[in-house]
Amino acid sequence: MRQTLTLAITDIELIPLHVNVTNSSVVPDTATVRGLWQGRVTVTPIAGTSSTLRIPAQTHGKLSIQPLRLDVSPSSPPGFDYSSGGIRIVLRMSGLTPGTPPAGGFATKDPNPPDGSGASGSGDQTSLSAAGYAGMLPAFVYVLDAQGMPPQSQITVDASGASEFELIYILSLLPLQGPLTLTFDSITLYSGEKIPGPWVFTIPGA
Repeated sequence: MRQTLTLAITDIELIPLHVNVTNSSVVPDTATVRGLWQGRVTVTPIAGTSSTLRIPAQTHGKLSIQPLRLDVSPSSPPGFDYSSGGIRIVLRMSGLTPGTPPAGGFATKDPNPPDGSGASGSGDQTSLSAAGYAGMLPAFVYVLDAQGMPPQSQITVDASGASEFELIYILSLLPLQGPLTLTFDSITLYSGEKIPGPWVFTIPGA
């Protein structure tokens, strides 16, 4: 079904082109232009796939992890940019302390950083790999609320001691026809306690 989407821009920050911007640098002579720019485009969404995973939970120490769902977005259509699609894996972590923020300080790697560095963020190491392909870090990791959405504000673990989170991989270059291997080396709890693993899961291909 065709849909019409609207893009609205209200603020544009102008940065001199000759300045090499980093997170820690001071950017001189910036200016913000405020207004309202709108554009509409009609698109026909291409459906991806969503698979419920029936993989048993694995436990190390007091912490259990269980993959719940694998979502795969479609690849770009021919004539666009030939980029492969993305992958989303939803998991449940249990054994957490109720009333505390969920664990989930995982290392991430932006596949298209603006400075081209490809640097990885700090945090617990995970790896998604396939036979003959090196493991990759997620681009984003989000804790999910009771509705399965990233929360707008910080949430805490409920009385069940469980929390769901998602790993998002953008422009995955892994072959999805065969099984994928998802590995967590260790998990650091909000208290700072590190639970050693590894948790290793074999996920059926899409």
